[in-house]
Order: sequence, then C-alpha cells, then structure tokens
Amino acid sequence: MKGENPFLLLFIAIITILVALALITSVANTKASQTDLLDVSDEQENLQTIGCYTDDGQVNESNPACNITVDAWYSAGDWRLNEPQCYLSSVVVSNDTGTALTEDTDYILYSSIGTIQLLNTTTTANSSDTLADNLVEIDYSYCGEGYLTNSGDRSLANLWTVMMIIVLLGSIIGIAYKMMKG
Repeated sequence: MKGENPFLLLFIAIITILVALALITSVANTKASQTDLLDVSDEQENLQTIGCYTDDGQVNESNPACNITVDAWYSAGDWRLNEPQCYLSSVVVSNDTGTALTEDTDYILYSSIGTIQLLNTTTTANSSDTLADNLVEIDYSYCGEGYLTNSGDRSLANLWTVMMIIVLLGSIIGIAYKMMKG
C-alpha cells in the first residue's frame, strides 16, 4: 500500500514481539507444569524433633514417627494417588552435608504412598558422624496438579511453544516483507 508509514509497521512489529514474548513465557511455564514432573530439593526432617530416636539415640523402626511422608504428597481423594507415574521418583535421602544414605539399608522407600521409613543403622543413629545434627534431606520428583498422564497429550503440549514461535516468526517476516516492499 502506498503512503503507509514505515514507522507504524515498525511499531506494530515491536508490539507484536513484546506481546508474543509475554505469552510465550506464560505458555511455556504452563506447559512445563503439565508435561514435567516437579522436583523438590533438600526437604528437611529433624529426626530428634519428630521423635524418631530412642533414648539411646537409635532409630526406633517400629515408631510411626520414623515413617516420613514427604511434604508434597497428595491428599486423600487426589487422582494422583492411584497413578503409578505420579509415585515418588528420583528419590535421594541424605544428611545435611549431602552424603547420600543407602536405600534398603538406611531407609526403605514406599514410593506409592510417598513415605520413607528410616531404619536403625549406624549411619542413621544420632550419635553417628553422618547424622550428628539429626537432619535428613530428601530430594524427589512428583506430579503437579495439572500433570497430563497421557503421553500423547504431553507430546502435543510440547508443541504449544513451538507453534507460538512459528506464528511470531511468520508475523515478523510478513511485517518485514511489507516494509521492504513498501
């Protein structure tokens, strides 16, 4: 079109880019919560405070206080309780200096109920060098509320951001072509 102001086209291009970047960030964040497991790092439990130790500083395996349910575990009636891909995964239990405890030796993981049972070993005793401060730290992954359990749905959701970028690039190319032609 003759007489079109190139500054108007440039202004439209800049606004398009800014709006698209704002939307792409939001869409990418939403997509991530629906397609990726959420990670928790260094969730702490003080074994002394929760009453896990006997008077002589040993873990009391029969005490339910030594069965730690992670903070992000699902509430009763939540659909994720019965979804195997939403059970705890990538679980690492360590002391507060980052030294990992040994699964099935120092603790037992019950991933389907979100619980870690501490066992009575020399590593878990509060007199040991390993847990001298009585803290265990737990790293794990779990499903967020909006997690898509169907792999096909997750694959399609992964395309949202790509499609938005293609539309953005197409719009910018169209505006640039119009500016060059005019």
